[in-house]
Amino acid sequence: DVDNAGAVALYEGLGFRRTGLRKGYYDRGAAGRADALVMRAPMEKWNRLATENRATAAPKCAGPKAS
Repeated sequence: DVDNAGAVALYEGLGFRRTGLRKGYYDRGAAGRADALVMRAPMEKWNRLATENRATAAPKCAGPKAS
């Protein structure tokens, strides 16, 4: 929601950029409707982060051994 400054700052800090606006997207009941931001992140950044995280992640548990 365009009025949620904390969420907008969080996403922008993660590399997301504002790319659009959806007018009246959220229904606020008696308060009326609120606009929504459409945001996108560059995929090359997320692909790099995913690759780095896979390289440093702990090995997956094989589960319980059969008796």
